[in-house]
Amino acid sequence: MTFRTIFLSALLTQACWCSTQTFQEVPLTDDGGKVINSANIQPYDASVKDRNQAHDLIVAALAAKGVSKADVEDPSFYCIIHIVRWQDSDTGKVDKQHWYVFRGGKPVKDSKPTAYNPAWSVDDLQGSRLYGTKGFWLLYVHLNASKPYLAEYDSAVTGKIQANLASLFAVAKLFNPAANTAAPAAPEDTNQTYNFYGGTYFEASVPSDIVLTAKKLPPPGAADTAAQSIADNQKFDNESKYFFDFSVGVPIKKVSELTFDSKANTVSPTPQSNRKALALVDIHFPPVDVKSTKSTLIPYLVSGVSIDSQPLHQILVGVGWGLPFANMYIGSLWVKQPGATAGAPASFSPQLAIGINLTVSAFSNLKK
Repeated sequence: MTFRTIFLSALLTQACWCSTQTFQEVPLTDDGGKVINSANIQPYDASVKDRNQAHDLIVAALAAKGVSKADVEDPSFYCIIHIVRWQDSDTGKVDKQHWYVFRGGKPVKDSKPTAYNPAWSVDDLQGSRLYGTKGFWLLYVHLNASKPYLAEYDSAVTGKIQANLASLFAVAKLFNPAANTAAPAAPEDTNQTYNFYGGTYFEASVPSDIVLTAKKLPPPGAADTAAQSIADNQKFDNESKYFFDFSVGVPIKKVSELTFDSKANTVSPTPQSNRKALALVDIHFPPVDVKSTKSTLIPYLVSGVSIDSQPLHQILVGVGWGLPFANMYIGSLWVKQPGATAGAPASFSPQLAIGINLTVSAFSNLKK
């Protein structure tokens, strides 16, 4: 059995499990507008405009579940928000809906109105990333319903391989490569409608994929017991930030070995460039989201060996950093030199090394 087979088997043991949870309740009715109002939500667009509004909505809605403002402002707090506006709740026809991911944080003062956890951007709020939480709150808000019903949310949590270890396995395969393969205006309501809300706490594991489904069921005692789907399955990525990752370094000796993509605003090696790729380990302080494609100017340590039959004949020690147009590294490449006479010990000579640091998938595409 090869090392790659053993290593892959060990990685797969992380991913071969799945757990589910089901939550069902009669939603709370917001008759007095204490939760669902223009300060907390954009009701006719089924949305929240920013993290401040999301914060206020969560504080108002989850107070009934025993969640305090201090809980919401804890950086470890996560809440997935699902806002639905019905077009016809009797037939299950949805007008608009949005999903959000909120992460807690204490308010800070800046030049703008009070902001909560400014590191959690609008993109994060509208995204699908959770950074290694063991559990999260679900808050749902259902608007413009014609009558009460049961709300059901199901959670399926599936384990997966850590992103940085998956990168390590991908790098290992290179040593023995296989074949390449503006919100609308508010309409006038002419009939009596109801705004409902509720929520629960779901457990999670790290790392995992979380899939949420939403359904509407008739109230207890109704003749019709058929469930109606409110939304398609919504998937969220729950994975921590890491102190290390694995990548491929491509040495560059002259500008002609680079190509610039004006559309993507990136720099990469040319497929024709003469290079000896290096398998690298990247060490980050503080930890980073290894799945992110955003550039960073925070330097990180890189070290690695040549991807060939004698990897220890070239050893790199250096520093990497992300620029707006490329991820670069610079360091010392220690190259093994043959002994001057037969039987004499070999020595290593240092050389200046500059190159581009690529993900394994980007390097594989470059080779095609």
